[in-house]
Amino acid sequence: MFRSVFNNFTKAIRRNHPFIKAFNKQAFVVSSLLGASLYLTNNNIKSAKAQTEQQPQSQGEKSEEGQFIQWVEFSDEKYEQAVKEGKNVIIFLEPSRFKESFVKEIEAFLENVNAFQHMVKARPIVFMRVEFSEQNSLNSFMNKYKVDIEEETLFLFKNRYLDLSPFSFNEYFGDKDAIVKYFREINQLNKSNEREFINSLEYITSETTLIVAYIPKDDPNYERLHERFGALSLLKTYSENKNLHFLLLNDQETAKNIGLNDVKTGDIHLVARKSKMCYNQSTHDVNGVKLNIRKYGNLKDKMVSIIEKANKTYNEMNVFTGRSFDLDARYSLVLELDENRLQKQDRKKLIQLFSDFHKVLREKEPELYKNVQFVYVKRANEDKKWNIYIRDDYRYGQKIKQHSVKTREELESLDLKDVNDKPHSFIFDFPAKTTTPDVVNLTEWVRTVQNGTAQESFKSQKKPFYRKYSKKLVGKSFEKEVQNNERDQVVFFYSKHCHACKQYGAHYENLALEYLRNDHSHFPKVEFNRMNSDRNSLKTAPNFPFTPVFMVYKKEDKTNPIMYSNTIFTPQELRIFIENTISYKILDVEKFNSHIETVKKTDLSGIFEPVKH
Repeated sequence: MFRSVFNNFTKAIRRNHPFIKAFNKQAFVVSSLLGASLYLTNNNIKSAKAQTEQQPQSQGEKSEEGQFIQWVEFSDEKYEQAVKEGKNVIIFLEPSRFKESFVKEIEAFLENVNAFQHMVKARPIVFMRVEFSEQNSLNSFMNKYKVDIEEETLFLFKNRYLDLSPFSFNEYFGDKDAIVKYFREINQLNKSNEREFINSLEYITSETTLIVAYIPKDDPNYERLHERFGALSLLKTYSENKNLHFLLLNDQETAKNIGLNDVKTGDIHLVARKSKMCYNQSTHDVNGVKLNIRKYGNLKDKMVSIIEKANKTYNEMNVFTGRSFDLDARYSLVLELDENRLQKQDRKKLIQLFSDFHKVLREKEPELYKNVQFVYVKRANEDKKWNIYIRDDYRYGQKIKQHSVKTREELESLDLKDVNDKPHSFIFDFPAKTTTPDVVNLTEWVRTVQNGTAQESFKSQKKPFYRKYSKKLVGKSFEKEVQNNERDQVVFFYSKHCHACKQYGAHYENLALEYLRNDHSHFPKVEFNRMNSDRNSLKTAPNFPFTPVFMVYKKEDKTNPIMYSNTIFTPQELRIFIENTISYKILDVEKFNSHIETVKKTDLSGIFEPVKH
């Protein structure tokens, strides 16, 4: 009965998956903690297999290289012995159901798995086959090992952290490489590799988050807590997130060195690079890298509680960065409350409204709901006691990423349409001054944001705290200081209402200071200026619909300034623009022609050796 069900099921599956090809045309790509990759291709398999085939082996023996599988017929004794020895186990369910070609495909696939385990020096895998002669033996097997075998189950696997678990046809046909993650060991951090880890922090991207558990090896509960942490890492919610990495910490002194103070056995922390959007986290500077650290639970707690706290803490730490577990959500809908200024009764009403709105949107407006992630934030706010707003995480993320890319290919892969055309905040405030928030009004507001008709909100910001080293210009002084000056002039046009100007102004002033301090003898004399474009209009300069604008006025031609108009801004790009622009001279036509005539009259004979044929 079990065999007939499987036969019918696999026939249907294979008909519906015409794209299935032999696995030996694929390659494993397994990411390590810091993004390094290991590749295992079929060429490695063929090369190694050719060597071992010269020495035939009997059934059940391992090759010397340990790369090619040897089937073991399943029995309770053999299985228990493998587990006792600390080995991983893969059980192939009823291979006699399949055609020989499919069995060979499975064997090729498992050979790749085994070869990869050998390459990374992981725990060895014991490969077993089991046949169920009748339904009773199947039922007794499931009852004994407490595993559910469904129609779509292809393998059962046992690793260090989990009991026997199923691996289905859907997983095999969809992403067969994923089985490698089930045998992945948790990375461990201690005194021996502490320095290597600290040095690598510099290369961790802002998208990366570490889940760090502290379990000293001399603790009597080490094995149990280690297994719980490993099982947590294999949950689908976490294992599918490529930016999430699990790290086991064994040494308390090492914990202090990376900012985890007063840790207790089983404590779990989230660690990520500092973000302006993070709040309520301790910040620790490690090797020049600022880390945000947040404790959220202990491995001794109930697993359900650990998962709930982990999800909540992770999403709170990763607001506006595109790192939420809700990977499909483009927008963050945020309820922000200042609990110090808001009465308890009003706070409860807003939280209840937010909860009701979440339920209504999920049940009655699924198309709107799938694009929105709800976030509840407790944060001090000088302007408002409470606020409800939406942030376009996708567009905000694209704009932020353009400043951190290192290659032109990475920049071209970003979606920057309508991102740099004018100033953007990507924040949409609910109009609380004119509209009372309720479920109906909030729903319509979300709709206007998603269809692109809502207006962005711009928050007034404090004056930036950086010193000015450039010369301030006004309309009357511009002609004297820039146009009639015998030096090259750099001018920064800004607006007090421009958020980007506040960010970029500091970099510009740092360049101005650098030129004041250093003798740039290889460059012409240059002066740095700034001008508020809100109050000053110039006949000699275009009326820019946007800011910031950086321009260089060359002393040879002050009527045709050179403007920095790159689609991206980075401090290095600005430096390159200014240095390159002021490093060359502009020649007028008469001087250029005169120079050419002088070159033509020069006798170059005798300088070059004649060509000998």
